[in-house]
Amino acid sequence: MHKKQIKELVHLLIENRAPIIYANSIARFLHCPVEMVEAELLLLAAEGELQPVYELRCCQCKTVIATAEDPKLFTEGSAECPGCWAQAESIFMNDVKSTFVPIN
Repeated sequence: MHKKQIKELVHLLIENRAPIIYANSIARFLHCPVEMVEAELLLLAAEGELQPVYELRCCQCKTVIATAEDPKLFTEGSAECPGCWAQAESIFMNDVKSTFVPIN
C-alpha cells in the first residue's frame, strides 16, 4: 500500500517541479518507515526518474553548504557555511544528508 502512495507522491512532487525530494519528509507524511521510502526512491532512480544527491549541511545552523553526487567528495578540507559563516574544525563535524532530485 505504501509503495503505491510513495510513487504517487513522488510523481506529484515531480509534476509540481519540486527541486529536491527528501525521504524522511515523505516517510513522515505517509507514516511509514524511511527505509521503505528510500528503497522506492532508489528504484525510481534506477528507472531514470530521480538522481541521488548528497547535501553537506552546517553542524550549527543546518544550512546546505554543498551538494554532490558522491559523499566521498566531502572528505577533504573544511567548508565555510554561507548561512552563519561558521567553519567547523573538520568537515566530518557537518551532517551529510541523502536526497533525490528529479531528472527533467
